[in-house]
Amino acid sequence: MDNIDLQTAIAWTEALAAGPEAERISQCAPSLALNRLRAKVAGILVCAPGQDEFLPEAHNITAEGYERLPIQSPCVPLAEALELLQNKEGPDVLAFEAESDATHNSGYTIEHLLCARMRAGGKTVGVMFVRRGKCFEMAEHSELRFLCTLSASALQNARRHTTTDIPYQVREILNTNILGILIWERGGKIIEANEAFLRFLDYVGHEGSFPMSLDALTPDEWKPAIDRREALFRSGGVLPPFEREFFRRDGSKAPALVTATRLGEGADRRVTFVLDLTHRKQTEEALAKTKAELAHVAKISALSALTGSIAHEINQPLTAIVANGSAAIRWLNRPTPRVEEALESVERMVLDGHRAGAVISGIRSLLKKHPGKTEPINLNELIETTVRLFRHDAARSKVQITLELAPNLRSVNGDAVQLQQLLGNLFVNGIEAMLDLPPEARSMTMRSTAEGNWVQVSVHDAGKGPDLQTIDRIFDPFFTTKQEGLGMGLSICKLIVDAHQGRLWVNRADNGHTVFRFALPIGAAEGLRS
Repeated sequence: MDNIDLQTAIAWTEALAAGPEAERISQCAPSLALNRLRAKVAGILVCAPGQDEFLPEAHNITAEGYERLPIQSPCVPLAEALELLQNKEGPDVLAFEAESDATHNSGYTIEHLLCARMRAGGKTVGVMFVRRGKCFEMAEHSELRFLCTLSASALQNARRHTTTDIPYQVREILNTNILGILIWERGGKIIEANEAFLRFLDYVGHEGSFPMSLDALTPDEWKPAIDRREALFRSGGVLPPFEREFFRRDGSKAPALVTATRLGEGADRRVTFVLDLTHRKQTEEALAKTKAELAHVAKISALSALTGSIAHEINQPLTAIVANGSAAIRWLNRPTPRVEEALESVERMVLDGHRAGAVISGIRSLLKKHPGKTEPINLNELIETTVRLFRHDAARSKVQITLELAPNLRSVNGDAVQLQQLLGNLFVNGIEAMLDLPPEARSMTMRSTAEGNWVQVSVHDAGKGPDLQTIDRIFDPFFTTKQEGLGMGLSICKLIVDAHQGRLWVNRADNGHTVFRFALPIGAAEGLRS
């Protein structure tokens, strides 16, 4: 019954309770079934009062309209309905599936047929049937059974002619215990409460202590909101669904979705439908707790990423400082000190120290939520500067560097420190990818080209590169295929390119070598994306 929403239940109830006549109910119920189940034909065979036999006519509904047919008509599934009627201990719903070329004995083609018992007060008062070309799903069995329960109660009440006791009539129709139901007067006095509502507030077995007052069941903080809705209710006669809380028997608060309608035009009595939201609220609270925990994990991950970024990026200039310092000491320790060469090494140390500071500033700018500093940058010049900075790394690793730079390359707008960091990371990544190759096979090409309104830079190395299993994760933080790597270099490259509104990707050349490419837009920009 989960697929029957609150509004549908209310609509069915109001339709069936709109009038007490049995004839009208016998037309209304199959019409509801026809529309809900998208059937070709729907109908009711009504039992004679107090008897286990059908009245001589069936109530039939099609797209063309309503008609009364003799129960012997080929359009009426009399045999199937009798099977359901006579098997009192059997299921309340029976499905009869179509067979190829099968026809009724009167020549009527058999389609998929669903018959449901209409039971009220433990007695069968009729059988409802629906017929269509498509087979019925189990959820639709439940929907038809629910509609039969409502219709049977309405039919019984119509036969009792209890038209003066409208609350009793509605209680009989809707006391299916799927939804909580309250019947109450305008002053808040509760006339009836069904078992589902009592169970919702834990009063089953404690009915004697149930407070017959809406005011007693309503927490104080909800009373102003309910008073405001009372004005809407008086003007329209229907209360739109809204969430509120009720007091349980133990004093705790139970969340619910409620709606209400008048019992008849101008009546002082109302019926309220109550849907228990306890499970949904518990799920929402668990979800909120999980989100908070995930946010905490995200903060820790961000801190780890920042720490890893600094460790990775600062390692390069620090390594250069140590190398140049060692070189300066060797120059000065010679029998005849080479002061000029030592001075050059010290100057490189100073430059590397400034570069380390610039790297840290670049990382901070990259991770902050405000745009970084931008200026027109010639990528060709930046590539040449980067190669000079890392020429000792290339020479030490015996890597042959080739530059293929497009002439008259237009400038891009960006942060010079970050873009040099990007080029340096790709440069060092390419060198490290070739360390397991023989020295003569180690080559790298850095190329720049103009592609429409974009400048594209590619870094080709002779390494085998990532395999198909790792290529999708290669830009993820902390992902690395190197034993001593931190897995931050390429993820920082991705951050930098994204901040410059560009693209970064990796693929393999025709010769199987790895190619990292990034493209940046040409033109002025006010700032970087955070």
